[in-house]
Amino acid sequence: MNKTCFLHLNAFPGTGKLTIAKEICRQDNFRLIDNHATANLIFAMARKDGKAPIPSQAWEAVLEIREVVMRYLPKIALPNLNFVFTHCLFEDNEDERAVQEQVIDTANKHGSVYIPVNLICDLEENQRRIISPDREENKKMTDPEGLEKIHQHNLLKSNSPHFMELNVTHLQAKDSAQKIYEHILKIINSLTKK
Repeated sequence: MNKTCFLHLNAFPGTGKLTIAKEICRQDNFRLIDNHATANLIFAMARKDGKAPIPSQAWEAVLEIREVVMRYLPKIALPNLNFVFTHCLFEDNEDERAVQEQVIDTANKHGSVYIPVNLICDLEENQRRIISPDREENKKMTDPEGLEKIHQHNLLKSNSPHFMELNVTHLQAKDSAQKIYEHILKIINSLTKK
């Protein structure tokens, strides 16, 4: 690719963000900045399992770590790298809107195109996925009833012209990643022709 991008995957817990992100990272110098890579440092100290609530002080620590990562990324990241970020951000939460803005700002500082993608998954399939044993190992949410409450919120959408919504309910991670990668290439190719 002639231009670099910041791919921002947003979805409910258990949708498959990390699995899809790893598939995308097999392409063109993509590096993964997974929400849980930073959060799990804190969750390991503050959460006994994937159903326990997370104390507010733990969230404060997660935000601090994330801010350090985002502050240093444009300063130290190689200029030819693409990045994939994963989050679960809601429309009705101002703090989560600020997270989206932080990713956009960091993309601009790195000289990369911001490409937001919301991954959609039907509740029943999402509940099936969320009880995966590897989620418990990583202190990720594993509570199907709690997930049903979360599904009452709307995912934060982006007003970016590059925004994509992809229903992954019946897709394998590899197929989802391929559709997203094709979307990225289409955007990058159109921008390099200008």
